[in-house]
Amino acid sequence: MADLQAHAVSVGHASILDGANGGPRLDLRWRAAMIESCLTEANDHWVLADGYAGLDGSEKTVISYVLGMTQGSVIAERLFGAGALVHVDAVLRLLGHLYRAGRPDLIGWAPLPPAPPGQPLPGARILLEAKGTAGRYDSRVAERARAQLKPQPGVRVNRNLRQLALLLGSHAIYAVSVAHFAPGAIGPGGTDRTEDAVWRNFVQDPPPGLDENSSWSEDDFRGLILAATLLPLYAALRDGEIDSPGLPAGLEESSVGYALSPTMTIGLPRAAVDIFEDADSLELLGRSASAGHEQDVRRLARRLSQALPERTVVASETAGVESSWEIGSSASGVIVARAAS
Repeated sequence: MADLQAHAVSVGHASILDGANGGPRLDLRWRAAMIESCLTEANDHWVLADGYAGLDGSEKTVISYVLGMTQGSVIAERLFGAGALVHVDAVLRLLGHLYRAGRPDLIGWAPLPPAPPGQPLPGARILLEAKGTAGRYDSRVAERARAQLKPQPGVRVNRNLRQLALLLGSHAIYAVSVAHFAPGAIGPGGTDRTEDAVWRNFVQDPPPGLDENSSWSEDDFRGLILAATLLPLYAALRDGEIDSPGLPAGLEESSVGYALSPTMTIGLPRAAVDIFEDADSLELLGRSASAGHEQDVRRLARRLSQALPERTVVASETAGVESSWEIGSSASGVIVARAAS
């Protein structure tokens, strides 16, 4: 569960800094609590919790959105090897150009497997539209998602999509992810069964995106995604004190903990926090479109890319944590640590 909560927090909409849902910390806590309240385990699978049926339509819509985004992040990490993934709005706001126009959900970066000596390969840039429903898979949902990734022939490309094309370059992965629930047999040959509706995923690679050259190097693009992921979280979490268990021993050296509730702590990579503590870093969240703003963002991105390894949290870092903790992480370095009740 903590792994899913870490993904839900990592890809959260950039509006956490606008005070939505009662304030930044409350918004993050709400996302983590929503994942826990709507999913439960059955036969080693995630299934829809019983309490979902009693919610009204508007509540179900919000939950489907969060579940879709969370599963999209998990799938991108496990299927494409994404090392960092974040909401598109967070990137466009950081660059100072978020327009009132349609755009997909998530943008990210993934390292490719090692290349033969002397033949370096670029990392994969990812653009993903994530949908979620508490019902069965519906092909019409995937069709709408494909249209959001790449407009149909003859449909004008809006300014947000044009910006994304210039960031992603000509060899990006464009993917549709649809989270849904369905009963029935699971596993090879239907060997694993559950009576509950299991949380499943449909993923599809639509036609290639817009063919543009990108001025962002691989390292700078990766750093941009990390900055858009971690900087808003740092800004939202750095103020305010809550009675908290802190981080478990073994993680304090690599991460800085911020209390989300009396039993839950979010950890951010210490190397990133050291960079963000520079006052100028927070000023980049001001959505300025000045001539020098993009260069400042590039400098921050480059510093992060150089300071953080390709995968900040690895299994060995949590191997020695005592059993009274549940630890979840995303590849961008966000940790959720839940103390046993």
